[in-house]
Amino acid sequence: MEIAVVMDKIYNKSLLIIIFLVFATWSNAIYNAAVSISMGLLLAWIIIDLIRYKSWHKFRVPKVLMFSVGTYLIGVLLANSIVGGAKNISNALDYIYWAAPMLLIIYSCRNPNIIPAVNWGMIVSIFYTSFASLYQIYYRLTDLVFEAYISSLPYGNRITGFYYNPNFYAVLLILILPFVVIWTIQAFRGKRYNFLLFANIIALIVGVISLIGTFSRGSILGLCLGGLITLIAYGIIYKKYKVIGFALALGFLGWLGVELLAQIKASYGVYRSYDNERLLLWKSSYYMWKDHKLFGVGFHEWQYFYQQQYILLEARERTLEMPHNNIAWFFSATGVLGGSAFIVFLVGIVSYLVRAIKKRFSNNYILYAMMWAFLGLLFQGMVDVGFTMKSSARLFFVLLGLAVASSNYESVEKHLLN
Repeated sequence: MEIAVVMDKIYNKSLLIIIFLVFATWSNAIYNAAVSISMGLLLAWIIIDLIRYKSWHKFRVPKVLMFSVGTYLIGVLLANSIVGGAKNISNALDYIYWAAPMLLIIYSCRNPNIIPAVNWGMIVSIFYTSFASLYQIYYRLTDLVFEAYISSLPYGNRITGFYYNPNFYAVLLILILPFVVIWTIQAFRGKRYNFLLFANIIALIVGVISLIGTFSRGSILGLCLGGLITLIAYGIIYKKYKVIGFALALGFLGWLGVELLAQIKASYGVYRSYDNERLLLWKSSYYMWKDHKLFGVGFHEWQYFYQQQYILLEARERTLEMPHNNIAWFFSATGVLGGSAFIVFLVGIVSYLVRAIKKRFSNNYILYAMMWAFLGLLFQGMVDVGFTMKSSARLFFVLLGLAVASSNYESVEKHLLN
């Protein structure tokens, strides 16, 4: 009997370790091998759990999410299949592959004891990626080998961390920082002054510094706007009108600060020389959709059609692979079929989160963090990669799985590990 108890403890602890590894690796996605290994371990654990308990019900997905996510994935796959071409279909299947981990997280994270492992995974991810970004910031702020260092950066004085493109680093940060913020607030509210709170605070500081250092305007704006709208939603749901007023005032002051900064010194990166290029790019995408309304040109063929037929004469960025706007991307690449499916997906996510929050589960703070992360990615996707990049899309669905799983908690506060 004692051996069985010990084995059960090892079995349960192994899940905590695996979940920690999943969130530590998927929150930065630097090493594909680490991502694959961690998810492989989780899949193996779930298979064993299914054999032991036959608990297929743990895969249960809310109907609104099942419909919206299913419509989205089927829509883009159908559009690319109708357009034809093995590479178009392969690219569409990638979107399904990126979304699949949501089911694994829904199954495995239904116990509130999982939350500290998730939290520590995100903290370790931020610490690890911040090593490179803080190193870059240090040399950016000093004269030590400044010229040689700056010349080695692919984006000049913008911080890239371990990534080639600063925007790729920033978009992952805006997905996990809302959770770190919310967990920090919850710890203060619950008066849990422990080492985990200290680690969250440090991770939050270095994460925000790294995000600012990327000068990724879309990500920074997405994080700020997402946070303000989430705060307003909180005020509306709980009828806290002072919170709404505070959020609106904060938004107004933020807008004034951006405008002032732009007037004082344009080189701070508020406005850039290629901003008008985005407008030309979106115009090209509109013309592309206009000629291929129903099914688009296909994911893989988008770049070819853009360069050969739809690039405007005045455009200078002539080798782009996407229009830097998720709406423009899905409508031009997959037509009305895929574009409408993407809109259904977005509406479905909002509908699920609002409905779940209104039920006032004990896990509402996780749902608010998910809403913040979703809105941040949505706004970032209006000017950059958003849901179309592998690492950001995968991480989004992992976090969405966490939000769904947390709706099954009876009392998060009662079960949290110290």
